[in-house]
Amino acid sequence: MGVLTIRILEAINLPRHIKRYFLIRKIERYTQKQKLSFLNFLINLLILAACFGTYYYIFFVNTNSDIKVWSIVAGGLLLLVYLIRISVFVLRYQDKRPGITQLVLQDDEGRNVRVWDIKARTSLIIGKGSKDADVDIDLTISEYASLISKQHAVLNYAGNNWYIEDIGSTNGSGLRRKNERSKIKIETGKPYKLNSGDMIYIANTKLLVK
Repeated sequence: MGVLTIRILEAINLPRHIKRYFLIRKIERYTQKQKLSFLNFLINLLILAACFGTYYYIFFVNTNSDIKVWSIVAGGLLLLVYLIRISVFVLRYQDKRPGITQLVLQDDEGRNVRVWDIKARTSLIIGKGSKDADVDIDLTISEYASLISKQHAVLNYAGNNWYIEDIGSTNGSGLRRKNERSKIKIETGKPYKLNSGDMIYIANTKLLVK
């Protein structure tokens, strides 16, 4: 599948964009150690209160039906603009590619079993594909597939780097850095930066980062 086809499919996939948007924001807050100041919190709270107040007045106090209709139209347009902004935010990451471009499934002997090209992606769910689980890196063919959760881990691209995060898998995930012998356990909900040459462990299944 070409890069153009991937971009078209991603451009119309709003539910995935929304999910990726919040995942990317989470990564950015973690890596940049961003903290919400009291002033920002207060401003957000006032905006939220103003929105609820306006909604209450228009639909419970106001008796002019035309105002209600136009308010619904305006709200729909604002929602559409917000969704478009989310899509643009997610898709713009596709123009920034880190050195990592592939994930390689390897067997116990170090032989390559399958290769995934990830250079045109921003977020990837690792697990086992099924009717109940939508995954991007399907490890059903893995020798240790029985140990892999339906949605086991996620890879996210943010701030010019790739990060891996375990999403509550049953048998856990690990990471072995390039040129190191020991691997570390990936804590659930905590993003870990990836470098080319690192080895990801999805339970006992190995994915080489290239």
